[in-house]
Amino acid sequence: MLFRKEENFYRPRFLALGMLCIALLAVSCRQIKKNGEMKTTPYYDNLLERAAIIYDSGDTLKAFHFLDSITPLYKEASEIDKFRRFNYYADMYTTRIKDYYNAMIYADSMLTLAEENATNGMTTELAHANYIKGDIHFALGDYDKAYDYYYKARSISKDNGDTCIMAYYAYRMGMMLYKQKQFRNAITNFKQTLQEGHVCQKDFNFFYRNQEVIDNIGLCFSQIGEYDSSIAYYLEALSYIDEGCADYLARRENGCEKAKGVIYGNMGASYFNKKEYALAEKWFKISIEINSRKGNDLLDAQYTSIKLAETYFIEGKYDDMRDVLMKVQNVLNFLHDKEAEMRWQKLMWKYYVQVKQPAQALEYLTRYSGLKDSITDNIEALRGIDVDQRVRTRDNEYLIGLLKKQNELRETYLTLSVLIAVLSIVIVLLIYQNFKRTRKNVDLLTALNKQIKLQKLELENANDEKDRILKAAAHDLRGPIASVMALSELILTASGTINEEQEQYLSLIKEACVNAMDLSKDILEAASSLRKENLKIEKIDFLQLLGNTVELMRPKAVEKNQRITIQVPPENLQLFIDKAKMSRVIVNLISNAIKFSPSGSIIKVILEKNGDTLQLSVHDNGIGIPDNLKAKIFDVFTEAKRQGTYGEKSFGLGLSIAKHIVEAHEGRIRLESEKDMGTTFYITLDINNKRESKGN
Repeated sequence: MLFRKEENFYRPRFLALGMLCIALLAVSCRQIKKNGEMKTTPYYDNLLERAAIIYDSGDTLKAFHFLDSITPLYKEASEIDKFRRFNYYADMYTTRIKDYYNAMIYADSMLTLAEENATNGMTTELAHANYIKGDIHFALGDYDKAYDYYYKARSISKDNGDTCIMAYYAYRMGMMLYKQKQFRNAITNFKQTLQEGHVCQKDFNFFYRNQEVIDNIGLCFSQIGEYDSSIAYYLEALSYIDEGCADYLARRENGCEKAKGVIYGNMGASYFNKKEYALAEKWFKISIEINSRKGNDLLDAQYTSIKLAETYFIEGKYDDMRDVLMKVQNVLNFLHDKEAEMRWQKLMWKYYVQVKQPAQALEYLTRYSGLKDSITDNIEALRGIDVDQRVRTRDNEYLIGLLKKQNELRETYLTLSVLIAVLSIVIVLLIYQNFKRTRKNVDLLTALNKQIKLQKLELENANDEKDRILKAAAHDLRGPIASVMALSELILTASGTINEEQEQYLSLIKEACVNAMDLSKDILEAASSLRKENLKIEKIDFLQLLGNTVELMRPKAVEKNQRITIQVPPENLQLFIDKAKMSRVIVNLISNAIKFSPSGSIIKVILEKNGDTLQLSVHDNGIGIPDNLKAKIFDVFTEAKRQGTYGEKSFGLGLSIAKHIVEAHEGRIRLESEKDMGTTFYITLDINNKRESKGN
């Protein structure tokens, strides 16, 4: 927002306000993207930048059409992208079209969107939406509401610690103070804007806003009659533009050019007030030539033209004055700016007075007076607002609100404290009661623990006694069975002494003896204590052990026309194990695979290293294990025992023994099986287990 001095009149520059809105939005979007809470869409970013360039060129309708065309095409616009689009429409309706009704609709959309997403990171946008609402009310002359929205935006920015957005509050307060003719206070606020804005994103919008604020400070000095100071600030603004605009000429040349045009006109006004009319005329003409170009600030050109006409009036160049005023009239017919029209009517009145045409002079004087009264009433309404008092009142209201919240919080804390105290007493009582019950329970548990230990000891003794009986029974049975088996073999070898039927009976006796010997061997093994401390641990080449065991079982597989394949890793694997017992496990698994696989089958033995573990798997294509037997397969004397494919006997002890041996080595054994599809047993052992043997 900029002001141009016209004797005792001044007007808001809403084009500059539009640039300010875009600047604020650009800053806020970058901040949100930096924080990572919400992000703009890069592709949509570029589209909005193109719209801004079209907008800056002065082709408002083309900018409208461009935005309308891209909106339905781009479906992935983020919430911030939508907010920015609403902002463009609000800005164009406010600054170019001056349709404040539609501008307010889009400002309300911005406010609603920001409020709905404030918790998701759009607090900066929420402050910005309130600024936009305030700007529209300011343009409508509703200064009370404008200030309310400005203060709300300030409070949001302050709570959010957003110094950059706080700078825009100081800027708007400078504008209000300027219109109230409190020019020194306005200067203070404009300087505060520059100071607080140093944290903002350093882009074109930041650059454009800063040159504008410097120019505004010059206008303030001009209003208080310090024309040399005003010219110094205008020159500073021009220097700032020359230094900074080089980075943006490719895309924003219009913005830099029109900004310089405005400043040239302001310099002309200062020279006019210093009565240096030749210099004033020079700068007025340069300003008019720049801002009369397409896409530049046409309204500013008309204000400067009116000032040039006033210069001609003072210099007595009435024909030149009338030519300038006629050119201005052609533009004012479609600009509809009351203040410019008022100044034009005043000069036309003065002109006709000078050329001795009182009837025309009276007509223009009447129109001028009507416009002046309307604008003066609007200004007086603004002057009725004590900005400083409003700030103090709002700050006090804000402080009172905080104190109320703190008081409510204290009351809540007090209530919670009372509840906590009551609950604490209840908890202490409950703890005491529980303590008494706990002491009883501890005594009871101590007694039960002693009883359990005694029962455990009795069970261990009973288990040892059971093992001793089984060992004795199995050992004592082996002698008679061995004798019967030897006699049957002796009779079978005595040729010619028995007939064929007797030979068949003796073979059955021998087979039964062999089975009985195998059973007694399994019973002795099962009865032995397979505990960790009873293992004979030594460092063994596991690949060699596995290879020897497989070779030992090959003849048995050949008897059923079966083949055993073995797959092992390339490196040597040294394990601390009980060689004999682990060999027993491998034999048992391969033996079962042979027993329960049909003739012609392939039995796969695979050894794999997985990190610090070793996995041995034995896979067959046999009869498989039904689901109802899988859970019982490792039980002692399990019900899951079945005959082999050639009718081989199964006593149900082998897998139970294997499980005890593997677990004694701190390993794990498991199976995967499907009926009639085969079975795979897996043994997992820890390679790094270096526990020394404690057995014999």
